[in-house]
Amino acid sequence: MSDSMSETPELEASAKLILDLDRLIQAMRSSVRPTKPWQRSVLGHLADLDRQVEVLRLAIMLERNDSEIMQAAEGLVSTLALRDAQLARGRADETTRAAFKIALGIARRIPDTLTKLAKTIE
Repeated sequence: MSDSMSETPELEASAKLILDLDRLIQAMRSSVRPTKPWQRSVLGHLADLDRQVEVLRLAIMLERNDSEIMQAAEGLVSTLALRDAQLARGRADETTRAAFKIALGIARRIPDTLTKLAKTIE
């Protein structure tokens, strides 16, 4: 993905999705108060997701190979899917559950846009 990553629609779409996901995670982190055990757990999950978004960004910025970037993107999706499933069975409020579902929807689109980006560069 590194050869000629000028401003392509695929690059813009990937960057926008990652930025949207990052902003949503940051908004959730700032709105969840650690007063109940499930809230502390959610904050831990969000911190982990924040780190994974950062790993994905770094992989792209450092122009790692396609497989490393895809591994970071797919790892983010699988972690979010796991956390979403855990929240569905837990005590989290509906707003938190809905926010995780939105985050998962955004994250699931990232690997597709990165795949399209890789194909346009080849």
